[in-house]
Amino acid sequence: MKKIYSIVVIMILLGVQTWAQDGFMLRNLTNAPQSLRENPGIMPLYGFHVGFPGISSINVNANSPVSFSEAIHITNSFPDNFNSRSRVAFGFLYEPLTVGFKLGKNYFSLSGSARTDGQWNIHQDMVTLLVEGNGNSLGQKLNLLDKKAFNINSYGEMALGFTRAETDKLSYGVRLKYLVGFANIKTNNAELSWYTNEDYTSTTLGYNCNINMSSPVIKVSTDTAGKLQFDDSDFTYPKSRGWGLDLGVNYKVNDKIDVNFAVLDLGFITWKDNASQISMPEGGQYTFDGFTSEQLWNADGTFNKKFYEAIADTLKNVMEFNTRNVANYTSNLKSRFIAGGSYEIIKGGKAGVAYQGDFGNGRMYSTFNVSYTQRLGQWFQATVGNTFQNKSYFNPGIGFCAGIGPFQIYTAINKVSSFYVDKMKNASVVFGINFVGGFDKKDKKKASEPQGTPPSKLTE
Repeated sequence: MKKIYSIVVIMILLGVQTWAQDGFMLRNLTNAPQSLRENPGIMPLYGFHVGFPGISSINVNANSPVSFSEAIHITNSFPDNFNSRSRVAFGFLYEPLTVGFKLGKNYFSLSGSARTDGQWNIHQDMVTLLVEGNGNSLGQKLNLLDKKAFNINSYGEMALGFTRAETDKLSYGVRLKYLVGFANIKTNNAELSWYTNEDYTSTTLGYNCNINMSSPVIKVSTDTAGKLQFDDSDFTYPKSRGWGLDLGVNYKVNDKIDVNFAVLDLGFITWKDNASQISMPEGGQYTFDGFTSEQLWNADGTFNKKFYEAIADTLKNVMEFNTRNVANYTSNLKSRFIAGGSYEIIKGGKAGVAYQGDFGNGRMYSTFNVSYTQRLGQWFQATVGNTFQNKSYFNPGIGFCAGIGPFQIYTAINKVSSFYVDKMKNASVVFGINFVGGFDKKDKKKASEPQGTPPSKLTE
């Protein structure tokens, strides 16, 4: 039976081992223009940048409570990896081109990107039921789904950035983002519960849901029997629109200490493309009176597929869905904030700490990072660090940004929870190529100073 449970869990994890944006290592690489995504308040030291067309930036990341290996080799302690706040966060960012230039104390930037991000809250009760069965929960109600179980956004982003070095100590910035929604699915309210009588005589499944969905190529409806239908829709240019905002500030306390703060991805998208609401009658229930081992397994010991198919067909017939078209609905971006500071140990070398709080499905999740970043002249910068999150305390990262003339390449790998792929719970990768230049003599001297130091004595 555990093989069956393993297959189910593996399918869940395979479905979510995609990637999402993460920025601790990229945030430290201030030589790279893309670090403005992590704090638009840190003034660049170069005079201009142009992203290499097509590969300006590719950013992928994933977080999961368990590794692939743990999902395959399930033990009795497997559910201990989960709790009421467990989640899988995923997504993707592709930025084909970015440009920017300095004008006096100001730096202006423009970028376009395609993004997908989302989150699925996984309740410990669900995992416990899949792995251990219901023997240890007789007479108890198990909540298998979080009320806001998942939210997935896919959208295009055009960002206009502005950074200003107000003084030698203070710089701040903003990125205003115009958003075009591609597709969305979000849970407004969901319930899936499991209750087994203490004498094993019956099990009751409780269910309820309210979900919004929007896509320019898929239209959702229900047939006369209340079954969901997903039909192709003639493609039209997306009508879903929204706005986003990034804010950042950097302050140099003295010659040794910098502090900074950023609020990222504040915003929303109003969804209009085939916008629909999928719901079920509130308080829905289905009770079945148990089954025998002969029903679960065939005489030759093989899995009785027909029995489970019959149960699935029964549930499909019992669970009636209602769909209705809506003019529009709104979903929020997955917002986050980062507060950090650094201390100069040697010339151009800083030890740093940072705390990130990100918001998803009505909750805030915390991540903490320690790092060391070294700049060698204006053309090379490297960083190493470790991230603490998700009951995981060893997630090292490394990154560098190097250039030859105007040609610049950067990459960062962060939150690598294991050096073996099958044992990873978290990982993050970002890569890109730029052309940068415009260091004047004063800025070249500043290039060997600590990261995030705004240029001094610039003319208006």
